[in-house]
Amino acid sequence: MNALYAVSGSGTRLDANPTESGENIGKITVVMVPEDAAEIEAAETERLRETMETRFPGAEIKFGRPEIFSFSTPLEIELQGADLGDLEAAGAKLVSLMEGSGRFVDIKSTVEEGFPEIQIRFDQERAAALGLTTRQIADQVVRKVRGEVATRYSFRDRKIDVLVRSQESDRASIEDIKRLIVNPESAAPVTLAAVADVVATTGPSEIHHANQTRVAVVSADLAHGDLGSAVAEIQSLVAENPLGAGVSMHVGGQGEELRASVMSLLFAFGLAIL
Repeated sequence: MNALYAVSGSGTRLDANPTESGENIGKITVVMVPEDAAEIEAAETERLRETMETRFPGAEIKFGRPEIFSFSTPLEIELQGADLGDLEAAGAKLVSLMEGSGRFVDIKSTVEEGFPEIQIRFDQERAAALGLTTRQIADQVVRKVRGEVATRYSFRDRKIDVLVRSQESDRASIEDIKRLIVNPESAAPVTLAAVADVVATTGPSEIHHANQTRVAVVSADLAHGDLGSAVAEIQSLVAENPLGAGVSMHVGGQGEELRASVMSLLFAFGLAIL
């Protein structure tokens, strides 16, 4: 080891990556001695990975090395499908298959479990029978739960927003939200539960789209072996264990860049012959 650098909370740095920065993110850069880098890099990486998984099981760890011409992880598998549930099942199955192989490490999926959320599913026929539209109901719920800036208070040279919303005791649980009045100006009050179903669920952590189709991305680094063999193993695993009828797969990342480079090289070779 030649040098060691550490940065904690990279969100305030001017050179911070906008997609991988924040107060909860830290980076450690290790500069290896050229003479022994190739011999000990893999062993030290595996030792650090085991240490972090044991001592900090809740932390998300990613190992990498500087790339001059590539910004992609070695493998990025795109799963395309119209149904979000099918994509989640396919993503989980592919991650399980890759974890069962000793070739792949640092496997990440964009269809991992996200954050808890409350979904409101409107019954348009019931709402119309009561003289309401889903837009009116949604606006009332947003005003009561998230709040609405009614005015601004001037204090010296500052403008302070005055936010108006329901008391916390009136929006603290699902049952409280169900009892929200969605037509406060009417003589006959209507609760949200009368025109919609309110359920607690967990939303996806990320939703990606490509060509107007939902896409899940599973990325991974290589523990050993070359990139071409890793791509062939992924294709073999999926051929033996289909991910679903409505899900298609495309291998990207550095694997895609490798294929593009080979095609460009062959094209240049053909031009040279001509």
